[in-house]
Amino acid sequence: MRIKRWIVLSLAAALATLMLTGCPWDQDRPGGGASSQPGGDGVIVVPPGGDDDDDGGDDPPVTHTITATAGTGGTAQPATQTVTAGQDASVAVAASDGYCIQQITVDGDVQFTAADASRTEYTVQFPAVDASHTVEASFAQVYTVTASIGAGGTVQFDGQTVADGASAAFRAGDTLTFTVEPDSGYQIASVLAGSEALRGENGSYTYTVNSSCTIAVTFQKLTYTVTAKVSGTGGKVSVSPEKVEHGGSVTITVTPNEGYTVDSVRTADGTPLTLNADGTYTLANVTEDQTITVTFQQQTYTVTVTAGAGGTASVSSNEVEHGGSVTVTVTPDGGYIVDKVDDNGTDVTGQVTNNTYTLANVTADHDITVTFQKLTSYTVTTSKQLMDWAEEVRKGNRSLDCTLAADITLTEPWTPVGTDYQNPYTGTFDGNNHTIRGLTVTGSNEYAGLFGCIGSGGTVKNVKLEDVQITSDHQYGNAGGVAGYSRGNIENCSVSGSVSSNYSAGGVVAQQFGNSITKCSSSATVKGTAEVGGVAGKTDNSATLTACYATGNVTFERASTINTFAGGVVGFNGTGSILTACYATGNVTGSGSGSGTIYVGGVTGDNASGTLTACYHAKGTVSGPDGATGGVTGRNYNALGDPVITACYWKNDQAEGIGYNQAGTTVETTKVDGDWTDAVTQMNAALSGTGYSYQQGNPPKLN
Repeated sequence: MRIKRWIVLSLAAALATLMLTGCPWDQDRPGGGASSQPGGDGVIVVPPGGDDDDDGGDDPPVTHTITATAGTGGTAQPATQTVTAGQDASVAVAASDGYCIQQITVDGDVQFTAADASRTEYTVQFPAVDASHTVEASFAQVYTVTASIGAGGTVQFDGQTVADGASAAFRAGDTLTFTVEPDSGYQIASVLAGSEALRGENGSYTYTVNSSCTIAVTFQKLTYTVTAKVSGTGGKVSVSPEKVEHGGSVTITVTPNEGYTVDSVRTADGTPLTLNADGTYTLANVTEDQTITVTFQQQTYTVTVTAGAGGTASVSSNEVEHGGSVTVTVTPDGGYIVDKVDDNGTDVTGQVTNNTYTLANVTADHDITVTFQKLTSYTVTTSKQLMDWAEEVRKGNRSLDCTLAADITLTEPWTPVGTDYQNPYTGTFDGNNHTIRGLTVTGSNEYAGLFGCIGSGGTVKNVKLEDVQITSDHQYGNAGGVAGYSRGNIENCSVSGSVSSNYSAGGVVAQQFGNSITKCSSSATVKGTAEVGGVAGKTDNSATLTACYATGNVTFERASTINTFAGGVVGFNGTGSILTACYATGNVTGSGSGSGTIYVGGVTGDNASGTLTACYHAKGTVSGPDGATGGVTGRNYNALGDPVITACYWKNDQAEGIGYNQAGTTVETTKVDGDWTDAVTQMNAALSGTGYSYQQGNPPKLN
């Protein structure tokens, strides 16, 4: 009996050995414990352990129990079976509809794990059972996934192209990864798993199976934007349609403005588009966003400008595009103004502003003619107009007359009119009894004042200069309220403020050569170094000073080597020059330690071959550090002929009317006690026939 049982067991073991060594997936056999192997045909063979407890006696047969359990979604049958040792046994594992086998374990060891949803049946075989066993089976729900792939691209899954309409079974929880590749000119429109929109990255999508569904992939053609712009001006452009699918075409409509034509229609890379027969342009086979640039060119016209004598005229451009503008610049020569500007037979002079005529919206050729006229007079009511007049004189019209029609206040520094004695002012400046306030001249002007130099043909009259600040730091500067230097005539002018110079200074004029100063006065403080006077620093060359007076103080700083002449009315009265009926009331004082001689007088510092008639220094101090000082004149000097002093008075701190009478001529100077009676009588006698007279007073008033 024992021999028979051993033979059965041996045969069973041999069979199990044969089955194991003959299977093609042996390389996947799990290790450890009792050997078992899943079969490709759904069979798992569990070989016996090889142990036999038969002791050769007549013992009862040995039995073993095989227990099978199944999870939801399938069966494992039989659930329990008792098997005599050595006999074969098996367990059938089967998935229910809609399920597949997920995993099978035998005696706690995993013998099968499904890679997909294809396995629905499996048999676990136990040849020559020699021990009890347990079989556990689990199942997974199976869903069908169908592909719906639209035109315009492909879907790749597991390296294969998925066909439209293809379907496959997958387990619940399976993760599907697939790639969506649009064709050229297309883009992904949507990827849906049922109604769920899937999100991908770089065309890769992932879906975890949880129900039967259709994965629908749709594509749409790429859409491009075509825009058009105008470079510059001259018309408009439109595109239809502005959005175009890949490979499509658009129509460009270009509309020039009046006076313009199309110059070019180009793509972004500069490729020109060809004009169609209907006047439009076509951009075909669009494969990217595009910008169309249109340029227009204008019709051009010729502008011709002709200028007559007395100035020039120029045009900003002789060629002008349709609707464009040009500027005609009209430049009168010095002493000229614009007379007329004619444009194609129309007088447009009134449209000239600041010597500029603007020709706008040109739609035809233009012939412009400009004529000029000599500028002879200027009427001034504002400071700007006064500046404009001065600029005209500086440009060369030195005889340009000027008449003030209003009081003027200057707020900007003034540049003297008539830069030097070679370019003097020779016109007539009539203040018309108006006032100029705030005249300020500073710097290194050699000739400083309202005028730098007045020429022999020039006249300045009837102007009041208030609050002047005239200074010159030129080595030989000549500063005066009205003028630095004059060979013309100055009449009925008054000055207040301050005048100073490094050389010659006078309240009204620094130096007067010839001609006359009449009925002028100054209350300005005057300071200089060489020839310094309340009205004039110097009168010479037969100049006349009539009915003039000064009430401001005169101070001087002794020059280092040259002589200094300071007087209440005139500093130096030279050859042939005549002072008539003039007076001063200010102090005449100075200082300094130079080597030059100082001549100081109440009326004039020096009377060098000149004439003083009925002149008076009424009060104040007349003094210098040394040299000759007199109540009327510091020196009476024969330079080129005998000097003359007649009926002159003084009332100051000097004991003598003449400090030094070098000429030795008979003089008539009288020191008085401050009573103006005799002086006024003599002054009026001297003014007889001139139309001027003094009214008695202290000081007297000039009528």
